[in-house]
Amino acid sequence: RLGDRVRVRLEVERVGEKSITFAYTLTCAVTGEPRARAKLVHAFVAVGGASEFAPRAAHPDYLAGLRRLGLIT
Repeated sequence: RLGDRVRVRLEVERVGEKSITFAYTLTCAVTGEPRARAKLVHAFVAVGGASEFAPRAAHPDYLAGLRRLGLIT
């Protein structure tokens, strides 16, 4: 509802070779009632073009960084 304070929970739902999916859950900060859910898929592309880019191969510490942030276990 407009004006409600919400809590946002972010989870990494899927880590693929060329994309990552984030899942967001919003709940009312007072009652805990669910307010909204959303998914956001980030596709990795090479700089300067629309060709696909595999972050795991280019950045070996990619998953380690997500773990440090607490986004994956």
